[in-house]
Amino acid sequence: KCTVEVLESTLPPGAFVRVDNVTKEVVVKWAAYTEEVAFISTVPGGDFEDGGTEGWSLGPGWSIGTGADYDAKTGAYSARFAGVKTKGSDAVSPRLPAKVNDYIRVTTQVQQGASAEGNAGARVSLIYRNLEGRELLRLWGNLVTSGSKGAWKESTVEGSAPADTATVEVVISAYRNRENFALWVDAVVWTHKY
Repeated sequence: KCTVEVLESTLPPGAFVRVDNVTKEVVVKWAAYTEEVAFISTVPGGDFEDGGTEGWSLGPGWSIGTGADYDAKTGAYSARFAGVKTKGSDAVSPRLPAKVNDYIRVTTQVQQGASAEGNAGARVSLIYRNLEGRELLRLWGNLVTSGSKGAWKESTVEGSAPADTATVEVVISAYRNRENFALWVDAVVWTHKY
């Protein structure tokens, strides 16, 4: 009687091997399965193509639009931060359902504009909240503070929802120390399924 043992494998989950001593064959079997691929979708209104009607709450200096004053990474619309000098102003997405241990990755594209490096910047963050709306956890993405010749750069954040999570929202925070050149944000995408 022969036996077989798997030492190394890239077989699907739940696969097993055996020797059929009657037919003198090695048999490899596994149950039907679907390989899970990374799920990426636009945050509701995150491409800004609806002109801001998806419920984003805009702090001082933020606007959503198209045309000569709005530089877009994709499509025709983007979110623009201009006209104010502040340590921080937020554009906040609507709150959406989430649950404990949801692992979410969010990316957004930032174009820092004509400001000198460090004079203006933006980044994305995730806020997990409980049923009452109290903030449980805020995870910050990398800050984009430079971008020569109109270069778009990515700000990314990821992390798991803590205990008592009921909702999640995406926040884009921008600041300006000096100068008054606009910066733009576009293409806010995430891996959240709800």
